[in-house]
Amino acid sequence: MKALLVWSLVIGSSIVTHAADEAKSLRSAAAALQRVFSNPSATPEQKQKAQNTAIEAIISAAEVIEQKDELLAVQSKMTTMASKGHDFSDGKSSAVPSAGKDNEYESLTVKNGTTYKNVKVLSSDSTSLKFSHDGGVVTVSLLDVPEKMAVKYIKP
Repeated sequence: MKALLVWSLVIGSSIVTHAADEAKSLRSAAAALQRVFSNPSATPEQKQKAQNTAIEAIISAAEVIEQKDELLAVQSKMTTMASKGHDFSDGKSSAVPSAGKDNEYESLTVKNGTTYKNVKVLSSDSTSLKFSHDGGVVTVSLLDVPEKMAVKYIKP
């Protein structure tokens, strides 16, 4: 059931992040339209550019809304599966923290069984974790790391 919580957190924070970005873009496009169309000396080219920017922002927001609906459907299906006893944990992922170092791990094993040595977390967002390791730098889904680690690094 804890894995379902992690999935819900990832899905929920992804929706919030994308919706906030799109709302900001829409507000910016609306302000630009208002400025251009209230300016009597605005050229037809400036007006057309402002309209095109607003249209692009509206289309992008519509795509985010569609993605939100798809993510909510996945979240609903997972909740139903969990209520019927499905276990989402994989039993494979694990992390061994380095002593006294907050964002460093001696090893990290992700769900597909790949083990990384000398891991140093570089960044994270609502869906992924980027880290360096002995073999270079990699970005993995938060769904592929141990639950405690995913909860620690998830950012809305």
